[in-house]
Amino acid sequence: MNRRQFANWSYYVPYGLWIGLFVLAPVGLIIYQSFLSLNHHFTLANYQTYFESKTYLMMTVNSLWWAFLITAFTLLISYPAAYYIHQLKHRQLWLLLTILPTWINLLLKAYAFIGIFSQSGVVNQFLQVFGIGPNRFCLRTLASCSWPLIFRFRS
Repeated sequence: MNRRQFANWSYYVPYGLWIGLFVLAPVGLIIYQSFLSLNHHFTLANYQTYFESKTYLMMTVNSLWWAFLITAFTLLISYPAAYYIHQLKHRQLWLLLTILPTWINLLLKAYAFIGIFSQSGVVNQFLQVFGIGPNRFCLRTLASCSWPLIFRFRS
């Protein structure tokens, strides 16, 4: 291996260490722990409990369903937006304005969405224009739950 090839491969070492330490090692530890009982003895009882429980299975199905929905909506929004931004004259500015909200803290985003969908929030005020009174359930609808998740996933 010559010096240039070695230099190219040396760029991958920090990334490999990062993935190994902060992705593969935690996942491996979780899998290892899943085969242990509370007394640290090997057991398959955890998996038996999981597959026999309708609650755990429904939670898994719901998680996969939400992951699919959020991914689909994110793709439906992101690709047309990226194509549109690519066509603009000042695309660097619009790209910056698109990326800028991702720098805001997650907690701040959560409180912002609570304010938007609350009983006195912007959404309920907009609905009152059309004669729909203030709704308490506005925070617990599919749209009010999925838009913050889509916004966070895009971040």
